[in-house]
This record gives sequence, structure tokens and C-alpha cells, in this order.
Amino acid sequence: MAIAAQFVFLLAVSCSLTIMPGRTEASPSETHGPIRIFSDSEFTAAKGVRSGTGTATDPYIIEDWDVSVGTTDGIRIESTLAYFVIRNVAFSGAGLYGYDGVSMAMASNGRIDSCTFQWVDVGVRGVSCKNITVSSSNVTDCRAGMRFDTSQDIAIKGNVVSLCQFGAGYQSSYRCTIAGNRIDNSSEAGIYLESSTDVNVKANVLENGQAGVQLTQSSIVIIHHNNIINNTMQGSELQGSGNYWYDPSSSEGNYWSDYGGQDADSNGIGDISYVISTNQQDRFPLMTRFSDAPPVAVVSPTRPACNTNDPLLANASQSHDALDVQKSLEFRWDWNADGIWDTAWVRDTLTAHRYTQVGTFTIALEVQDSCCNVARTTATVIVEDVAPIINIQQESGAVVHTRTVTVTWQSSDGGSGLDNFEVVLDGGNATIFGNATTSAEFSGLQNGNHTITVRAFDKAGNNASDTITFAVDAEAGLTYPLLVAGVGVLATVIGLVTYVILRNRKRNTGNQ
Repeated sequence: MAIAAQFVFLLAVSCSLTIMPGRTEASPSETHGPIRIFSDSEFTAAKGVRSGTGTATDPYIIEDWDVSVGTTDGIRIESTLAYFVIRNVAFSGAGLYGYDGVSMAMASNGRIDSCTFQWVDVGVRGVSCKNITVSSSNVTDCRAGMRFDTSQDIAIKGNVVSLCQFGAGYQSSYRCTIAGNRIDNSSEAGIYLESSTDVNVKANVLENGQAGVQLTQSSIVIIHHNNIINNTMQGSELQGSGNYWYDPSSSEGNYWSDYGGQDADSNGIGDISYVISTNQQDRFPLMTRFSDAPPVAVVSPTRPACNTNDPLLANASQSHDALDVQKSLEFRWDWNADGIWDTAWVRDTLTAHRYTQVGTFTIALEVQDSCCNVARTTATVIVEDVAPIINIQQESGAVVHTRTVTVTWQSSDGGSGLDNFEVVLDGGNATIFGNATTSAEFSGLQNGNHTITVRAFDKAGNNASDTITFAVDAEAGLTYPLLVAGVGVLATVIGLVTYVILRNRKRNTGNQ
């Protein structure tokens, strides 16, 4: 096949197709010569790095450059493990079959985002790479948009590729996605997969090309919810196995512009299959173009307040998407809702942040699905350092003549509000009580000295405590803190008994 001979690569898609937010033109402020990075230590300012430390939450950032691609690749990265982002960089070259915009070999943990590529050989190329994302970028008039060989865990999502020979693809790669891209006017193929496994091709628009989607010797590829429109050859599969041209979980396939079937039951699915090849078909063709909805963003801090000593733990685990499982979602946080994102895109649903000042803050969360659709939400958090007030009502030093003791307390908090109490007997394990509790009882106490500590926590994590000491002599029988009242009752009983005795004596004297 001519396509396979010229450009053999595999593609994995997992995105939505008609809603493709986040595509922004690069806005470089300065020109920069070709960048070469061959180890983690070479991510330096001299090589275009603007900020970052190379971690997942603080990656090296190469951004806002205009790079000319002439006699070498625009950016070449090899043999790295540090996290990096190439963002808002414009690449322009002299024409096809020259050099690439971004070329990577044995690189991991990278993201190419919101870049533009024109008149280069391949916009983004990777060989033996792992955990790389290419998103929200624009490629025009190149030989290919994105190509990865012998790579894994690659995501090509939310890009626009136009007027190229090939749109996006993978060769000898696995566990990859191609999602939410718009690829049009490809002179060879929009999406091409060669000898690749476990690829998700989802929610792409493939329009007006020579070929829409082509599979060659690939397996476990799921192609679904794509809009495949007016291509000379809409789809093909050669020597594949275990592939689906529909989503088995939802029983929904793709929209094919040349599908001629009917929908008698009006369920949105064609009544007959769309034939792709002799042995392959889309069993559930869509009757109308597919439009992917953005995810639902939900932020729920583990507590509504914090202090400047303990970090806030923000929780995005309730966020969800109709087409993606949660592990496909990405999150980023803005701790002051000032429009400047304080974290990179991460997949962890829990993220910690320590505030250095007290006050009321609005935190913003953005959730991005595998097709670059984005949802945003906010939450309010109180940061305060004033500890609650706690006072145990009993006095220290009492001797208690019972093995059961009840301790009572009063507590208040003028900031974030009371959260809970911890009560500890003799330095043992704490017993947790809710914020409305005002007493605790301990039974089975041994004779001797004891200590009870009550610690109050507010919703910001501030805490204060009060402690009493007492002795148990279990030969009497009154329960502390009713000891004082018990003494009064005992005195009353003694007084009554004395009165009765004296009265009887008086009667006996009178009778004599």
C-alpha cells in the first residue's frame, strides 16, 4: 500500500470531536534558535526554559518563543525523565521532507501544548517515548502533524491538522489515544495506525481527505464517536485483530457521511451496519454528527478551611465525564482564582497547597477530558490561625471514690467554627467526638492518679487543649463530677438522720 510505504505510524485517539476548546494561537514574544536538550540537567534558561523544577506539578516550561526550523529540528529532546512543557511556541520551516518542529527520542513526561507548526516535515515526532501529550496545537502545510514510533502512553488530543499528507499516527506503539482532533484535507490519511496495540481513536473530525482512518496490522483498537466526512476512502483495515469500529460499552459507533441506512426506531443508531472492509464493519453507525459535551468539574476540599501551618488538600475526585473514565481526566488548580494557573495539568485528583496568609480565598479548578474539552468551577476556603477556646468544667486535684468518671467542657471558636474534640485518658489513644459533644464518660478506672486531656479542633485545623488530674479511690461511691453535689446530698442525709434521732430522743424523754 502506498500510504504504508511512505508513512507508517500508529494512532491512538481518546477525545471528543466537535467541541475543541483551548486551541489558542501561539503568541511568542521573542525569537530563539534551535534548542537541544540531551539530559535532565540541560533544561536551563539558556535553552529556552522560562521556569519550573522538572516535577509533575512544577514542570520545566519552554514557552513564548518563535523558532525557525531550517537545517535542524526546532526543538530536539533526548534521554530525559524530567517533566517538561513546550507551550505557545511557533515553529516555521522551509518545506516538506526537511526537519521537524519538535523531535523527541527516549523522552518521557512531556507536553506540547498550544503550539503552531507550518512548513516543517513533522510537527511533533517521537521515537521510544513514554507519557507524552500533544494538545491544542495547530499544524498546517506539513508532511505530517504528529507521529510516534515504538512509544507508549501517548495522547494526541484537541489539535487541528490541515493540508498535511498525514494527520496523526502511531507505529509499533501501544496504550495510546487520538481524541478530539480536527484533521482535514489530508492527501494520504487522516489517522494511520501501523503495528500498534491498545489504541483508542475517539471523537475526531476527519474530513475531505484521501483516507479517514486506516489500520494496518494493529490490534485492540477501538474507533468510536468520530465524524468521518467526505473522504475518498472513509476507513480501512488490513490484517488486524480484536479491533472495534464502535464502542462496545455504549453500542455506539461513528458518523459516516456516506451512510445510507435508515433509523426506523429513531434511536439515533442506523438499522444496518456500515461496511468498512470484508471482515470489518461499524455495527452501530450514528445517524447524526457526534458532539462531545465537556466534563463536569467538582471541587470539594477535604475541609472548608485551613491554617498557614497545615496545607489545604483539594479534592477533584467527584469530577466526571460522559465519555471518559476518571483516569483519563486531567486537573489544574488556581489557588487565588486570579487567572494564573498554579499547577500544571495533573491526573491526581488530590492536590495540596499551603497558604502563607490568612483570609478568604477562592480556588479555581479546571478539568480537561481526553478531547481537550474543559470545565471550570470554584470553591471558597477560609485560612485562619486563631485557635479555639476549651475549658474543662471540673477542677484538678479531686479524689474520686468511683471507677466511673464523667468530664464536661465548654468550647468556642470565633473563626472557621468547631470541628471535633479529642479526649485522651492517661496519654492513651484519643477518642473522637463531634463538635456538639460537651462530655465524655470513662469507666473501669483503677485506683490511683489519672489525667484527662480534651483537645478542641476548628475547621481550619487549629487546636487548643485543657487538662485535669484527679485520683481514684473506689471505696466510696459517687460519680465525679457529681462529687460536690454528692457531698451536699450526704450532708443532707446526715442532717436528716441526726434530726430523726434527736426527735426520737425528745419524744422518749417526754414519755418518761
